[in-house]
Amino acid sequence: MTTAWLAATAALEPNCSKPAEMSLFTKIIRKEIPSCKVGAGELWYAFLDINPRRAGHTLVVPVEEKQRLAELSAESRAALMEGVADAQRRLGKVFDTQDFTVVLHDGPLAGQEVPHVHVHVMPRKPNDFARNDDIYEKLETCEEEERKARVDADETRKARSEEEMEKEATEIRRAMMETTW
Repeated sequence: MTTAWLAATAALEPNCSKPAEMSLFTKIIRKEIPSCKVGAGELWYAFLDINPRRAGHTLVVPVEEKQRLAELSAESRAALMEGVADAQRRLGKVFDTQDFTVVLHDGPLAGQEVPHVHVHVMPRKPNDFARNDDIYEKLETCEEEERKARVDADETRKARSEEEMEKEATEIRRAMMETTW
């Protein structure tokens, strides 16, 4: 009742601020923007990153839209980690690995580009980077390039077509249908 009253009051009073716009990830979860789904639960959604740092680069996002991890409800935080584990199982089967880089940029000063909590899950293979920590430099380099130009200048990290992402997502989903936990 209070929410309806606040919405009605805001619509009537010209000096009231507008509600915040939905994040890109909320629009993806609501299917307003296309994505290549890897998996989903009641409180989380996983999809392929359109500009991957490596093959299988997946984002896991909570349905609850909050910018920082500590702002999420305890239920959403727990579900998010279940989503990360689910994505790892799916990706591990397809990319034949049990090793992953799992990264969460918690707020803009930490490198978060979209103001909605999200976890990067990237399958790893032997010698995929000269030094293991090079992946973090690649993440920082790519994020700085995106901030400056909003265009990826890294030749090894080009935006994928919807067809490329759908092919990879289909392979991941198919592998999961063959697996029982």
